[in-house]
Amino acid sequence: MILLDSILSISETLKNFAEAIAILIGGGWAYYKFILQRERYSKTELDLDFKILGVQNGFYIVELAVNCHNKGSVREYIDDFTFNLLLLSDDTNIAKGDERILNQLQFKKHISKQNWIPDKWGYTFFDPGIPLHYSHVTCLPLNTTFVLLQTRFFVKEKKTDFNAAQEVFAVKI
Repeated sequence: MILLDSILSISETLKNFAEAIAILIGGGWAYYKFILQRERYSKTELDLDFKILGVQNGFYIVELAVNCHNKGSVREYIDDFTFNLLLLSDDTNIAKGDERILNQLQFKKHISKQNWIPDKWGYTFFDPGIPLHYSHVTCLPLNTTFVLLQTRFFVKEKKTDFNAAQEVFAVKI
């Protein structure tokens, strides 16, 4: 009887030890995935594009585009997904901006806070691993030499978190 009690006691101790080790391993895995690797957040990349489609009635017809790719593992709901288009023309005086734009070259606003998505949608989302393409067709004066395309969006639940990108393109036909 004493031998059976000893075996049961050792068995219970081993079971408790195995449970404790499993909890520690699970907690370590969760800490690694969700805290260190930030798996609970999306990882959206924004890639901007600019294409001249042609010339008509004294204007360049152009397509502005943003390609979005969520490389994380959670869906990201976004709203206030906008862009600005700024221009340099061959008659523009070249000037550096102030500290608000980090003393970079100053462009003239052409389109300000234009939505990539229709207002009636309210929001959009980026699923993990699925690339999305949004575009906007507009016109530019023929004396345009460079464009600066800026975009940003806010995470729907938190209006303080945003993702942004900007790129300069030379206008050539």
